[in-house]
Amino acid sequence: MYINKRNRYIYAILISIVILLGLASRKFSISMPNFVVYYIPDTLWGLMVFFIMGFLFNKFKTSKVVVYSLVFAYLIEISQLYHVPWLDQIRSTKLGGLI
Repeated sequence: MYINKRNRYIYAILISIVILLGLASRKFSISMPNFVVYYIPDTLWGLMVFFIMGFLFNKFKTSKVVVYSLVFAYLIEISQLYHVPWLDQIRSTKLGGLI
């Protein structure tokens, strides 16, 4: 039985490209339309999560990788509802905001 396996080198390159595009979208957001400023960074973040899950779980079916990515993204969004001073302080830094 043939197992369709994702190439981790390609996924590492794709992750790097998406990170660079995300950083560029934040840096050059002044000259972009509002649609791009508001939605593209989050879209790229979701794409990066999918590529990371595909990298980590390279033998899983794509549908399973999608489910894992969605669950992870939802957990991150839900965690943003939790506010304590030390966590808000981390989130207020540049690196904490990007993560």
